[in-house]
This record gives sequence, C-alpha cells and structure tokens, in this order.
Amino acid sequence: MTEPRQRPGLSTRCVHAGDVRDPQGAIQPPLYGHSTFAFDSTADLLDVVEGRREGNLYTRYGLNPTIRSLERKLADLEDAEAALAFGSGMAAEAAIFLSHIKTGEHIVCLGDVHGGTFELLGENLPRLGIETTFLTAGAVDRLPDVPSDRTRIVFFETPTNPNLDVFDITAITAMAHKNRCIGRGGQHLRHPGQPELTAVLKALSRNPSPPPITAWTLPIALAAASPTAWSACPSGWKTPRT
Repeated sequence: MTEPRQRPGLSTRCVHAGDVRDPQGAIQPPLYGHSTFAFDSTADLLDVVEGRREGNLYTRYGLNPTIRSLERKLADLEDAEAALAFGSGMAAEAAIFLSHIKTGEHIVCLGDVHGGTFELLGENLPRLGIETTFLTAGAVDRLPDVPSDRTRIVFFETPTNPNLDVFDITAITAMAHKNRCIGRGGQHLRHPGQPELTAVLKALSRNPSPPPITAWTLPIALAAASPTAWSACPSGWKTPRT
C-alpha cells in the first residue's frame, strides 16, 4: 500500500508551489513576456479556447505560464481552490463587484477603504444603478440591520487604511451569513428567493504565515501585491487577486 505523500512545508511551498518545469531546464519559472502562444494545430488551440484543457493562449486573458504559476502558488498557500492575478488592486475589486452585482442591487462597505475603492463604490457604480451603504468601523454592530433583500456583498478591509482598525473576520462573516441564512442542524439554508450574501475581505497586510484565508470561510478575498503578497478564492469561484 502506497503511503500518502506528505505535503511540503510552508517555506518549500512559498518557493516551489505552482512551479512548472521549464523545458529548457530553468530552476525557477521564467518571466514570459509574450502576448500570444503557438499551438501545434487548430484543434489544440480550440481545446484551450473552449476550456477542454489548460494551456497558454493570450496574456491579457491571464493565460500565460508565469501568471498561471503565480496563481497556482497563491491558491496553494491559501488552501484555496483557485486564485486570479490582476494588474492592479482596483482591477481586482472592479472584477469582483461587476461579476457579483447587477443594476438595482446593493453593497455594504465597512470601515476605511482605499480612496479608489471609495470612488468606485460612491461615484462609479451608482451610475450603473448599484448603491453602497458605508458604515464606520465603530458602527459594525449595525451590520445585521443594514442589508436588505437587494444586498449582495459586504466589503471590508483589515487592518484598515489609514486608521488601522482591525475587524473580527469570523464575526463579520457570521453576521453576513446569518442575515441571509436559517441555521438548522448545522446547515445553512437560504431564505427562498434570496441569493447568498457574500463577505469580501481585502487583506492589506497579508503574508504567507498561517492561518490561510480559507480558515475564515470567506467566499472571496483579495490583497494588493505591492504592500503584501496576494488574494484567493476559497470557495470555488475564480476570484481576483492582485
């Protein structure tokens, strides 16, 4: 009987997780600056385009070996199913909001957030018919009373910028779920006709140290690569990372 393979330690995974062996023998994934990639046949191209197999296609789609290696590494370190890398934090945020919110729906934003986020939520998304209610860090106890049947996302940063307020991630996630769910026998059942309310965390001081973001059962998390390291998708959605 074959013994199960032991998972490498955190330090090893930080260095090697997600790596793909380079055909030229490089010990680290090269930086591929190409915009497009070649295929042996049109059939091979269509297999990737139509999602029948993974492959490198077009860097603007993220189908680049360097980007895909980074995303696999981030997902591994966060014990997540998937991660996506973006060119900027605001691109990641916009992708989350626009892929999970539609006209007539509502967002709750807790505490201080990046100035660009305030502009996106307070000025840009209202033009699309998407409104946001802003709560200060001191008003977090009001969270259960604010969401309506139109609310789809609770968005928050921790620690916040610039006040460095720290939120209880577990409590906020629980409040978001409780607002939409009825607990029964350890399971959560949605009210009929009401979509799940999604808690979205932006981690401003994220690093590879445990626990992973998945420990807080967050559907979506993101983090800026400039001050820290990454963001991931614990629950199966392909989630933006910066």
